[in-house]
Amino acid sequence: PSIIALVSRDNKALYRLSTSKYPFNDGIAAGFGRLLEAESTAGFYMIHLATPHAPYNMAPYRSRHPSGLSKAQTQALNEKFRLETGSADEIDVAGRKQLYALAVRAADEALGDILAQLKSRPADRKTLIIVSSDHGEPFGDHGAVGHGRSLYKSAYHVPIVISGPGFEPGIRVSRPVSGAQIPATILQTAGLKDSPRSLSHDTPTSAPVRTVAVWFPRGTVIQHDGWRLIFTESSHVLDRPKSWAHRNRFELFDVAADPEEARNVFSERRELHDILLSALSTHWLVPAKTRARAAKALAETRGPN
Repeated sequence: PSIIALVSRDNKALYRLSTSKYPFNDGIAAGFGRLLEAESTAGFYMIHLATPHAPYNMAPYRSRHPSGLSKAQTQALNEKFRLETGSADEIDVAGRKQLYALAVRAADEALGDILAQLKSRPADRKTLIIVSSDHGEPFGDHGAVGHGRSLYKSAYHVPIVISGPGFEPGIRVSRPVSGAQIPATILQTAGLKDSPRSLSHDTPTSAPVRTVAVWFPRGTVIQHDGWRLIFTESSHVLDRPKSWAHRNRFELFDVAADPEEARNVFSERRELHDILLSALSTHWLVPAKTRARAAKALAETRGPN
């Protein structure tokens, strides 16, 4: 759905939305505004702007400013998108980038309309706004096109923008944080549960650098103390370039010196193996099975002592 009201006192409005196939044909922001009008107490809303998700820029969320592409051209690109499979040298990457740019613009327009609805409410209303994404989108990076086939930075590095109580305007955090911290941030802001995982603890300049993990059924990323470790858990995909971009079970990159992850130094920095494996094995996001498989794979990589 385009918008999910997880907490609402207006049960009739929720019923109307849930029984309508296209409840926001007049715009996501307009539907959101109707819910806000009906609320007399605090509400929690997750608004899913699926526009920048493949296939890109599909109706009814088309950009108001299509930048020269006609409706027929957009539909043709989307049809081509659905039929194309393979690696970067087999896909019209430039065409996909064009659609993606339009989709991002459409999402930006929708976000502006949503924020305008919030601004029209009483000034004393306290609102926490979090804008983020579930994943990135590779366009030929390391041979991958589209998400779900890569654990390189372009596939999972996304923005998190927060405005509201507990967050000072204009603060930019360069240290890595995780989208998995968002639930703790919401609970703390609502006064329900304090947690060291709340993103409010990452805004002070003196805040320590976190160890960040990204878990996927095929593999895991762990970023710790300036190093980014990628572990491909499903070894059977290592020789399948059309389904998985990684060719090595373990990859290690120096975040500062090699931000584009061009040089795998895993075999050269053996002194870091145990440290990074320990970081992976203790991270709260990494399942126990993944931890055990990583330890076993590392032992196999090292061979007999």
